[in-house]
Amino acid sequence: MKTWPDCIPCILKMSLNVAYDIFKERQDITNLFDNILAIESIQKNRYETTPPEIIRDIWKLLIDRTGITDPLYEKKRLQNSLALNVYPYAKESVIKSYDPFKEALKWSIGGNFIDIMAGINNFKKDDFIRKINKMNIDEDAVYELRNRFKKSKKVLYFCDNCGEIVFDRLFGEILKDIFKLDIFFVVRSVAVLNDATKEDAFSVGLNKIGTVLENGIIEPLPGFILEKASSELIKLMDNVDLIISKGGGNFDTLSEKKSLKGKVSFLLQAKCRPYVLMHGIDKGNLIVYNF
Repeated sequence: MKTWPDCIPCILKMSLNVAYDIFKERQDITNLFDNILAIESIQKNRYETTPPEIIRDIWKLLIDRTGITDPLYEKKRLQNSLALNVYPYAKESVIKSYDPFKEALKWSIGGNFIDIMAGINNFKKDDFIRKINKMNIDEDAVYELRNRFKKSKKVLYFCDNCGEIVFDRLFGEILKDIFKLDIFFVVRSVAVLNDATKEDAFSVGLNKIGTVLENGIIEPLPGFILEKASSELIKLMDNVDLIISKGGGNFDTLSEKKSLKGKVSFLLQAKCRPYVLMHGIDKGNLIVYNF
C-alpha cells in the first residue's frame, strides 16, 4: 500500500511521541522534529513510497541524533508482560470455545490493541478482554483462511508487535494442534518501533512451537521488502505453502508484491481510514484479507 495523505500526520504524531520519550528539553524535541519534517521521503516522495519506508528514514535519523538503537526497548518488554498476564485467560477461552481456530485467530489479530504507539498507560486487562470479545470478523474470509491452512504443511508467519506476539504463540499452538503444521516465525533483524525482534520472540516462547527467523533486513524497517531480505528467507518463501502477514507495516509492504498473490493472507486491524476504505469494514474491526 502506497502512502495515503492520512498516513503523514499519523507518522508524525508517532515520531513526536517517541521524541518526548527520549528528550526532556523542548529545544531538543523541536530540533529533531524540524529534521524529521525535512526528510526527503516526506518532502518529495511521500505518495510514491510505503509508510514503513518513511518510518525507516525517521528511525535512522532518530538513531543518528541520539545514538540509541532501540529507544522503546523497555516499553516493548512491558507490552509482552501485559500480554503474558492475559495469556492464561485467552488460552482457556480458546480451548473452551465452539471454534478454537476462529477464537485464536481473533486473539492473534486483536492482540495488537496492546500497543505503546497507540498508548497503553491506562491498560486494563478486563477492558482488553471485552474488546476482543466484541470484535467482528468476516466469516467468509475466515472460511477461506481455514481452507488455506488445511492445504498447507509449511507456513511462514511474519510477526508484528511485541505483546501481540504472545497471542501469535497461542494461534500457533492451535494451528499445530489442528493442522499439524511446521511454522516459521519471522521477526525484525533490526529494532524499530515496538516491533518484535528475536529476543522478544524467545522471551514469549515462540521458539517452543516453531522456528524463529530474522528477516535479514539490516535497516530499521517496520515492514518487509523482499529485495532486502536474507537469501535464506527468500528461498524459504518459495518453499512454504502459505504466508501469514501480521499487522499494518507488513501489509503495506508485502501487498505491493503481486507475485505473492494467492499465497499470502493478511491479518490486521482496521485502525485507520485507509484500511477502512480499502477493506470496506468499520474502524476497529479485524481484517482477514486472503490476497
